[in-house]
Amino acid sequence: MEHEKDFLESVPDRIRHYFGNNPDVAYLAVIGVIALFLIGVIMNWQWVCRPRTWLGNYFVELFGPATFRFWYAVFLILAIIVLLFFYFKVYK
Repeated sequence: MEHEKDFLESVPDRIRHYFGNNPDVAYLAVIGVIALFLIGVIMNWQWVCRPRTWLGNYFVELFGPATFRFWYAVFLILAIIVLLFFYFKVYK
């Protein structure tokens, strides 16, 4: 039981160590997570599209859900483009 606890506590440290030694893989992992969010916005998955902050709720009320999703997708696409630019500029 104690061994399992040590293993679970060391998993975040292992991930941090791996990404620290392989920042190019970290860029690709972040791009993958953002791409997953982009797919969620396109598919209208509620865990992605439902705002969780007062600012998000304000923009949904101001512009409507469809416009909010559109600009959220534009922001995610821009983030992916910027990260890909840095990835190819630095690591390739």
